[in-house]
Amino acid sequence: MNRALLRLVFVCITTLGVSVASAQNLLLGATVTDTCASCTQAQFGLPGAITDGDVKTNRNLGGGAPGSFMISLARPIALGRVVLFPNMTPNGQVSFEIQTSTDPSGTTGTWTSHGGPISREWVDKLAIDVPLNPQTTGVRMVKVIVHKSPAWVSFYEVEGYSSPNRWLLLLLILPPLLVAGGLFFRRQWSKRKLLRTIVAGGGRPGCVFTLGSQALKSRWRARALPPGLSTPATGKSYLMTINIFRQRFTSGHFFFCLFASFLAYSTMAVMPAYNADDIIQAQPAAQDYYTYLASGRWGLYFIQKVIFDTNPSGVFAFLAGIITLAFAALLSAQIIGIKRAASVSVYILVSIVSLYYASYLSFDSSRFAYSLANLCAIGGLYFILKGRWFVGISLFSIAPSLFQPSIQVAATVLVGASIYLVLSGMYREATKKLLIGIIGMLASLILYYVLTQLSPAVSGIPLSNRSGISFSSLLLNHRELVAIFIGHGLPSGKDLPYYSPLIKAGVWAFMASFVLGAFLFVQQKRRSTLILCAALCGVLLLTPFCLAFVSVSVDQFGPRALIAYATVHAIFIALPMEMALDRTENRKSFAFSMFSVAMASAFLFFTAVQISNSAFDEYLSSRNDFFATNRIISRIDEVVINSDIPIEGPIPLVVIYNKGVSTAPRGVPNTARAADWSREWIFRHIDPRFAPVIGFDKTKLTTPDKGFAHWPHKDSVFIQDGVVVVVIN
Repeated sequence: MNRALLRLVFVCITTLGVSVASAQNLLLGATVTDTCASCTQAQFGLPGAITDGDVKTNRNLGGGAPGSFMISLARPIALGRVVLFPNMTPNGQVSFEIQTSTDPSGTTGTWTSHGGPISREWVDKLAIDVPLNPQTTGVRMVKVIVHKSPAWVSFYEVEGYSSPNRWLLLLLILPPLLVAGGLFFRRQWSKRKLLRTIVAGGGRPGCVFTLGSQALKSRWRARALPPGLSTPATGKSYLMTINIFRQRFTSGHFFFCLFASFLAYSTMAVMPAYNADDIIQAQPAAQDYYTYLASGRWGLYFIQKVIFDTNPSGVFAFLAGIITLAFAALLSAQIIGIKRAASVSVYILVSIVSLYYASYLSFDSSRFAYSLANLCAIGGLYFILKGRWFVGISLFSIAPSLFQPSIQVAATVLVGASIYLVLSGMYREATKKLLIGIIGMLASLILYYVLTQLSPAVSGIPLSNRSGISFSSLLLNHRELVAIFIGHGLPSGKDLPYYSPLIKAGVWAFMASFVLGAFLFVQQKRRSTLILCAALCGVLLLTPFCLAFVSVSVDQFGPRALIAYATVHAIFIALPMEMALDRTENRKSFAFSMFSVAMASAFLFFTAVQISNSAFDEYLSSRNDFFATNRIISRIDEVVINSDIPIEGPIPLVVIYNKGVSTAPRGVPNTARAADWSREWIFRHIDPRFAPVIGFDKTKLTTPDKGFAHWPHKDSVFIQDGVVVVVIN
């Protein structure tokens, strides 16, 4: 324990060192000149006040726009973004520009503009974050130009920072991995032990999976089959079937599960659809990836920005995500104790072929990263329960940085494992496993919290309230929590429009099957066993949204945050199957197992049908969004050609879309054109000439006497203050 504590301290010290080294204001103390030579220092402040690091001081140019500040640096720097703290009275829309030069004297022709004139809403003392062009290096001068402003040109501070360095962010993740990996391999390879797999081979000792030329052994030893079942020579077909069901899970079974999963989600893979999040996240110019850092998802930033460079990666990411989910489900089956071929296959398929997972697989940016979060969470829990604390804690701490609900999946698996041990009469083992798992997960979350609090020093992006914790959430949001439980725990299918009556009936049948299996196959039917099992089942229905009990906002707990309910359904159907296959009552086991397999098959079929329906409807909605946007672009071209705005771009754009209208010819998907964060960016997704105007104050638009004309009226597209305005409704 002392060694583990020292390693944890090492991780924190290393990360803190990286943070301090990379979070400097690069413009602090720089020399400043401005365009107001007659502005006295006593009345308007020192020019250097905007780089002195004190927001209580300011420099005023003594009048309105235009005006500019030139900041000279003593040495060349690599600059990723500039942060402005304006002194605004009154607040309003400002047109400004950031330029840099590699020439210390700022000779004409050496200046580079970063995005040209930018129009944003400025508020007094509210930071204006302006990202610069990638790889802006060797900067010796920075110029801040204010072209138009309702207030005098004045700033409290102008700060500059380097871009979030991908290698520094990698260092944020590496310390726990390196130390944990070193510990793991020291224990494994120093003793010349081969890695052991999760999968055993066909009921025989040894495994069919190989790593290079080395055969990987399994931890799962074959149990002896009941007398008379070593061969199906008895002539009874049900004995042959039950013998097949009782086999150990093999690589062949695993590949069958993969094939069935791919088939269930195939429509989603071959029919691309872009929702509001996909529209903005796939465009590097939008820099939406910074919101990952603000919400504590630095691992997701590393995957999406550093590795994939905001590329959704299409079918590749989809297939990689499904494979990762399957491995995570296989590992969780071992944690629970499910080992028979039939029950493991049912568990894997039911736990990943689900409308809950379809809800996040429909987001292109999350297909691989969110699945990887599941694998990290389950893998971390596995190592924690095996006593490899540092490996498990380090791995588990990465999971919430990718996708916080993965914590709920691991918690659900832990409760499922405890239920199985209680039904087997092993109360002490169940208590021990539950306590070890809880302690390990809490330690992992503490490490994640520490790393997340340090991450702004590395990235320069402050944390938002989405990364916060509220211990009063249970009291403040109890109605919403009850609604989530009724909608998904019981279930009624709340917020899942494709949750058909047949799927609901299947979930209820799984619950009934679990109760029936407990009464039929539990060997010690003591009252304490049943009471404790019932209590744990109640906890099992709550763990899929346990983070909501300490979350600042419960509104974000939609279907894709409740993926652990798929694991709950898998536990309810697979556990009684496993108990039945462990018993010697062959006819009873055969009947129950066949009935369970039939139920699971029907459930998976109807779920796959609804996943395909959802994917097809989203495809049609996305297609219509693009068609409608193209029609509006044609009208914009007609308006712009007769204005001072260059037709070749950039074309400043604002879209007014106050009432979302579905564009789906069937189904219920919403349009991607109505969301606040995508209504302008969908135009740029189609045509890069468009430059969405961020923070435009739409209340200041000059309203015609009869109100704005709505699309497709000829007056619904117009130009005001150099900005193209499109009024949808």
